[in-house]
Amino acid sequence: MRKVVVSVICLTVIALAASTAMAGELKDTFEQAICENFNVKQVDVDIVRNFGISDEDLAVVFHVAKRGKIAPERIAEMRAQGDSWVDLVRGRNMNVEMFFIPISGTIDSYTYAPILEQYRATPQSQWNQMPLSDADVVNMVNLRMVASGFDYNIFKVMTLRDNGKDFVQICHEIKEAKDVMLAQQRTERRSVANAGL
Repeated sequence: MRKVVVSVICLTVIALAASTAMAGELKDTFEQAICENFNVKQVDVDIVRNFGISDEDLAVVFHVAKRGKIAPERIAEMRAQGDSWVDLVRGRNMNVEMFFIPISGTIDSYTYAPILEQYRATPQSQWNQMPLSDADVVNMVNLRMVASGFDYNIFKVMTLRDNGKDFVQICHEIKEAKDVMLAQQRTERRSVANAGL
């Protein structure tokens, strides 16, 4: 009986270690995307995170800081004090226009269609009065970052989000898919070169 208990404990510890390693890898990929997209260093991300900023809010901090020419730590501090994203932006003489992504065509996403339809239905001069939620802002900023940062189809990113994935997972999945595609292209080029074509 004792051997069974020890075996179960060992398997649990191994599973927890593997789960922790995977979570770390997911966050590393996401934070690297933030660093590359907003041209910041990992230490900048760490400083912002120390304010208690959630994973998906990280990109919003750097987006607002860049657009408003304000230090990311200041944005993180205001957010940590409980300001909504819209109130934070409006209170700094910025406009919620900064969250808009010009996407043409039909949006078949239950997450993104309502947000984009709100922008489309509102005259641009009145965008700053739109009642965007924090979730709307997080969805728009992270969509832009992931799609443009990985040069990935924006509609496919919307689908991943609609499927309930968070942006840390989405970022990791897209990076893995791109890595596989690039490896296949390198292999194909080597095959062509070796064949003398």
